[in-house]
Amino acid sequence: MNRYKLSKAGINANEGIARFSGRAELYEKFLYQFPQDENFSLLCAAIRQQDVKAAFIAAHSLKGIAGNLSLTKLYEDLCPLVEQLRAGSLSGAEALLQSVRCDYEALLAVLTETV
Repeated sequence: MNRYKLSKAGINANEGIARFSGRAELYEKFLYQFPQDENFSLLCAAIRQQDVKAAFIAAHSLKGIAGNLSLTKLYEDLCPLVEQLRAGSLSGAEALLQSVRCDYEALLAVLTETV
């Protein structure tokens, strides 16, 4: 686990390990399973289909995972999107999704490169 590369992608590995009671190997196991999570693709599909409820569920789930794994940049960019969707509005959701997409793609690049 290259903490420098993880940090450049917005991952606070030290904080994440602390969340896993100092068990670095357990944190790393869950961190490298993140690319298999389907919530990002569900979020994108729901926004395309104008389904605010499904988009909220996917965004909220992704935000929870990001928080637990200390994917700090992704978590921070998801917060305003989740609140917009929680309010029942897709207004501006596409624009908010763009920064989330950039963060998500950066995470995938780092996590799949270092596996």
